[in-house]
Amino acid sequence: MALLRVISPAGALPNVISPLALLPEAISPWKKYEKERYEEERSFFLEQLEKVRKARLEGTAKPCYMQMFFDWQEESTVNDLEGAYQVGMMAIAGALTIASPMMSFVLAMVLHPGWQAKVQEELDRVCNDRLPEMADMENLPILRAVVKETVRWRPPVPTGIYVTQMPFGISAGHLTRDRYSTRIDERLRVQWILYPRWLYNSCNGVGHHS
Repeated sequence: MALLRVISPAGALPNVISPLALLPEAISPWKKYEKERYEEERSFFLEQLEKVRKARLEGTAKPCYMQMFFDWQEESTVNDLEGAYQVGMMAIAGALTIASPMMSFVLAMVLHPGWQAKVQEELDRVCNDRLPEMADMENLPILRAVVKETVRWRPPVPTGIYVTQMPFGISAGHLTRDRYSTRIDERLRVQWILYPRWLYNSCNGVGHHS
C-alpha cells in the first residue's frame, strides 16, 4: 500500500505540484520517504528470492514464478535484483487490483443494503449452499451488474477518481446541465447495467424503470 500512496495524487505533494520534485533530498520529506520505502521493498523482494533459491537447492521448492525466473536466468543476463522486482511487482499488482475492488464492493453493500439483499437472494436461488462457478454466470445478472457498477463507481486504480456530478448529468429521468460539483456521487446505478434501456429513456426524458 505504501507504493500506492507514493504514486497517488493524494500521496506525495510533487505528484500534484511538479516543481517540488526539484527540491534536494535534504529538504524534501517526500524523497526521504521514498528512499526508505524503496530500501524496505528491495530488501523484502530479495529476501523472498533467496528463500526460493534455498528451497531450490534443497529440492523442496514448489512451482512458482520465481522458479520460472531462475530457470530463465541461466540463459539471460538479468541479475537477481531485476528478477526479484519482475516477480515481486507482478505479485503486488495482482494482489492490489483484487483487494481494492473487494473493499469497494463491501462499501457499496454497506451503503446500499437493498442491492445486497437482491444479490444474496439471487445467489441463494441459483447456487444454494455452494460457491458460484463460471457456468452460473448467465444466471447471475444482478451479481454481475453490481460488480461492474462497483468498478465504475470506485475505479480500482491508484489514480482512479471517485464518480462526481458532472455538468451534464441525469436527474429525475432528464438530461440536465447542472453547475459542476465535486460532491462524490454515492448512488449505485446498477439499473444502468441491468436495464440498458433505462439509461436511453432517461437521456431522452422518457422515464425509467422502477
